[in-house]
Amino acid sequence: MISKSARLRKGSRLRRRKLLEWASLGFAASYLSPALAAFPTNPWRNRPINNRLLSPLYRPPGSSQFLPTNTTKIWSTVSARLASIRTSTWSTENRRAEGLSFYLSQDLTNEEAYTWAKLARILGGQLERQGEAMALAVARGFESTFGQPAAPNHWLELAHSRTILLLGDLNQPYPAKQMISKRARLFQATPTPDRALGGSILSITPQSEIALLGGLIRYILENRLYDSAYLQANTNALNLVVGNLTSKEITYEFQEDRLARAKALEDEGTVFALLMAFYAPYRPNTVSQLCGLPESAINNFYREVTVSQNRPLSIVYAQETSSPLLCEQKIRAAGIISLLLGQVGQPGGGIVTLAPGWNPQGTTDVGALGDSLPGYSGPAPQSDEDFILWTQSHSLNKARRTIAFLRSWYDLPDNDFGFSLLPTAKPNAAPEMLICVGAVPKLPLDRLRTLVVLTTNAQIPAVSAKTEVFMLPLAHPTEREGTITDTGRRIVLFSSDRRPSGQSQTGLTLAAGLWSQVSARLAKSSEERDRGIAAVRWPRVLSVETVIAEMGGENLREPGQITRSEQVERCGVPVYAGLSLSQLRLRSSSEVDDSRIGLYPNYGFCWPGDIHIIGNRASADSKGQSKGFIGWDGKRWSGLDTPDVVDPLKSPEESVDPFRGTPEGVARLIAVEYAGGLNLDTGIALERGIVPKLGFLPAKRDK
Repeated sequence: MISKSARLRKGSRLRRRKLLEWASLGFAASYLSPALAAFPTNPWRNRPINNRLLSPLYRPPGSSQFLPTNTTKIWSTVSARLASIRTSTWSTENRRAEGLSFYLSQDLTNEEAYTWAKLARILGGQLERQGEAMALAVARGFESTFGQPAAPNHWLELAHSRTILLLGDLNQPYPAKQMISKRARLFQATPTPDRALGGSILSITPQSEIALLGGLIRYILENRLYDSAYLQANTNALNLVVGNLTSKEITYEFQEDRLARAKALEDEGTVFALLMAFYAPYRPNTVSQLCGLPESAINNFYREVTVSQNRPLSIVYAQETSSPLLCEQKIRAAGIISLLLGQVGQPGGGIVTLAPGWNPQGTTDVGALGDSLPGYSGPAPQSDEDFILWTQSHSLNKARRTIAFLRSWYDLPDNDFGFSLLPTAKPNAAPEMLICVGAVPKLPLDRLRTLVVLTTNAQIPAVSAKTEVFMLPLAHPTEREGTITDTGRRIVLFSSDRRPSGQSQTGLTLAAGLWSQVSARLAKSSEERDRGIAAVRWPRVLSVETVIAEMGGENLREPGQITRSEQVERCGVPVYAGLSLSQLRLRSSSEVDDSRIGLYPNYGFCWPGDIHIIGNRASADSKGQSKGFIGWDGKRWSGLDTPDVVDPLKSPEESVDPFRGTPEGVARLIAVEYAGGLNLDTGIALERGIVPKLGFLPAKRDK
């Protein structure tokens, strides 16, 4: 007979294991404990494929019949076609083959996405990832606010939130739903609520979230519900600016080469005063008309989410397929609200993002977006930009990260480390050859000469009969090994005891096959366009282990080493600095939450530098006094999370920046263009983030 205490201990272990299952998006790894591996796996990874492609197929141009073939023969033929297209469509000005294009799925592992994105750029092809525009909008919204291009909080912390505001499309199987505490006040402000979650449902008209959030910002400002001390210490609220929000010339005011600051928030010319003036028109009656809700419901909602005893407030944004501009506006508005309430940097508050799919965050991190270099090192260069001009536009810190990933790619004596080999921003030319890895774009493909599809699904793409089609079977996600990164920035290692079915292969194996054929054809070429292929650093054995080692860097502990070190480091994905396979293996089965607040510090690896909550320095006051989370103990910064500070031995009196990702060292209520003279470390001519406006006119409500 099992005792009551034993049953309680067993139940506690099961609950912890279930939390970890949700935290890792449900990956049943072979090296995990049997109990943990037995939980239901993530629906996006474990989805069934009814029409599985299990052997390679080839359709000659002008034919309607697919013929059986083999992978080696396909890569031999494709590499010949690829070399020919590079020759005939190469643009010296754009440093790319205008007729070659790669399209990547967001359901690839980090290692697969990194390798295929690297291959695409080395070959000078156009690169695009599934859902790229939305991913870029999310990254811009966060980076312009906090200096980091991802959400500051993880959805595991929702169990400790007192109030939760849900935005976006919630009718997806997000693991985060399981973490919503029944004790929290729950509000669903969305046209598509999940009725099963309950709470207070604000059924707003489509595309009106910005109006609702803007009204909340006005309510906080008008009723002085903001955290004044937090704003002065951790944001740019006191900074003086020149210009206005309708002008493109708005900049900071300087005094003796330093940013000018006012003494009080409401002083004329401050960022805070500018914010108040901008949101003054967001009155309840205006918001009511745009959102289709009674003023009484809106005022009650604003009152409930701002009452001090109902904090911390978590804002959860489930990404949709609507306008990228609207998506970026939502992120910015949510950031302003969280900063005004003084919650960013603390557990159980801040912003949580959700995205459908298996690995949308990780594939974004590692550089699978065509307009974002690996590790958010910056955008792809323009055709008229050399390394110096690009650095002046995007700061020395980003230039150092770019050098780090270029050194991991190339062995070159060039002063630009191979920057001149990077293809420039996307061309407008229609491709002649398209290589799709895991997904096919929903675009007209009738002009293609050659289509190569790596897929689990045997469904034939809709292309012209004149198009030559190669189809290669891709292993199902449950048949692969590697890492993924969830939307809380947690990198998790998973494995599989299932071998790929039929003749299907993993994305890494297929990439190795193509590279073997292409490099054999082009490595000895004397053409300038092929210089990078001869100089590339490519692993002798392409495996999860070798790719993780390249992504995480050599002898690096955290991303700050890249920008601080006099020696230029090698790191394929700069925000992943410090990542290692051995570390992930040790952290794959930890069921203990030492933090007791949902961080699970010994499970997975959170970028950057294993920091779970970005900006956690802001959870302590100006003297470093902790509120039980992160603080200064007189000798060093320490606490329940890895301190988000440049140097943990630097005291508060030495001006420890609370948000070290921004040039100002603080979070931005309004992202101002910051020209800091010739000191590139401060960031020169940085692009300013958008200010959330009322958004699009809402769709008419059905009577």
